[in-house]
Amino acid sequence: MGVHALMIENCTVYLPSTEVNFQAVFPGGTSDAAPAHRPTRYEYETPQGPIQLNLKYVENDSQHLEGLTNYIKQLENEQSDIDRAIKQVSQVKMFFGVVLPGPVSFESEAFQSLLFMTEQERGFMFVAESILGADGYIVGPMTYQIDSIPDPDVVNELPADESTHLDATADDAETQLATRRQASIDELANYGFAVTDPSALGVPNTDGVLRPAKEIASRLFAQMALFMWVAATEDKATSEGIGKWIVNNSLDGYYTEAEWNILQMDRNEANTEHGAQIGWQLESMWALAWVCGFEPVPTFHNGQISGELTRAVLEYIPNLGGTVDGFIETSQIRSTSDVLAKEDLFFCADKAVRNAQLGSQTVPNEFDIERDGGAIRERRHGLNWCLSLDSSWEAIDLDN
Repeated sequence: MGVHALMIENCTVYLPSTEVNFQAVFPGGTSDAAPAHRPTRYEYETPQGPIQLNLKYVENDSQHLEGLTNYIKQLENEQSDIDRAIKQVSQVKMFFGVVLPGPVSFESEAFQSLLFMTEQERGFMFVAESILGADGYIVGPMTYQIDSIPDPDVVNELPADESTHLDATADDAETQLATRRQASIDELANYGFAVTDPSALGVPNTDGVLRPAKEIASRLFAQMALFMWVAATEDKATSEGIGKWIVNNSLDGYYTEAEWNILQMDRNEANTEHGAQIGWQLESMWALAWVCGFEPVPTFHNGQISGELTRAVLEYIPNLGGTVDGFIETSQIRSTSDVLAKEDLFFCADKAVRNAQLGSQTVPNEFDIERDGGAIRERRHGLNWCLSLDSSWEAIDLDN
C-alpha cells in the first residue's frame, strides 16, 4: 500500500524528553497545565479539525513501554531495525495518544503537524501498527518506503489524477466504516435485535489500534488470578501459587484499585463478599481470550457465559505455571480489523439493549435486559480496552 492510500485514524507519539514546548510547535493551543501541575492534555486546531493530545509520563506508566517493546520483538523486520526501535523505546520519557477529528490523509496538515513534532523532538510514532522514526526508519507492517512520502508543501501541486486518488481514499475509508456498520446491523437483525436510528449510532470510543499482545495477555492472566483467588478453593489453586504467578508475570499493573483490594483480602472473606459477582469477570475474559486466538467467538445473543464455555476459557489460560511470554508465543493474535469489527458489533448490540431499557422493542422477547445485557457490556468492555491504547481498564467509557 502506497502512502497516498494511507488514511490515519489514530496514532501515538513517543518522546525522549518531558520538557516540550507545545505552544512553540502547535501555536494557539490550550493545555491544562498549572504552576505545580504538568500538563496532561493539549489541544490545537488544524484545517481538518481539532486535535487532542493526551499526555502521559513514563515514570507513571512504565508498563506501557514494556508492552510496546514486546510488540516490536514480534515484528518480522531485520534484527538490526528491531534492536534500533527497542533502543529508542528505552529512551522514552513522555508519550501521548492522539485524538484526531476523524480519518486524515498522510499528507494532511493535521498529520504532518504530528510528524513535525516527532522530528523536532527526535522521537518516534506508533501508527498503522508500525514504528515510524523521526529519521525515517520504519518497523512493522507498513509496506511503503519513507522516501516516497511527499513534502507537505507540494501536496497541492499533485497532478489532477493524484488529487482525485486522495479524495477517493477518503471515500474508501468512509465506505469501510459504513460496510462494517451495516454488517453489525445485519448480524443483530439475524437474532431479533435492532437499533432505533442507525444513522445516529455514532462510532465506538476507541483509538482503533490494537494493544501490544503482552498487554492483552497480561490483563487476561490478571483476571484469571483474581477469579481463582475468589472462586477456587485452596486445594485447587494455592494462595502462594497465585501470589507467585502474579509476581512472576508482573501482573500487578493490570488490576483496578478495587480488584487489587480484593486480592489483599483473606480468600474466605473474598469469596463471601465477592463470590456472587466474580463470574462477571468471565465475560470480558472470553473477549480477551478470543483476541488472543481462543474459539469460539464471543456472542451477543445467547446470554451469560455457560459452564462448559467457562471451563474452556479457563483451560485455555495456563494455570499458575505458565508465563505471559510463553502464552503469547503459542497464541494467534487477531488482526486489528477483526477486533474492530467485533467491537462494533458489540457496540451496536449494547445500543440496542440501552434502547430497550428506555422502552423500545430492540431486543428479542426472551432477552433479559439486565442479565444478558450485562454480558454484552462486559464483553464489549474487553474488546474496547484492546483497541484503546492509552486507557486503563477502569477508564474505558462505554456510554458514548
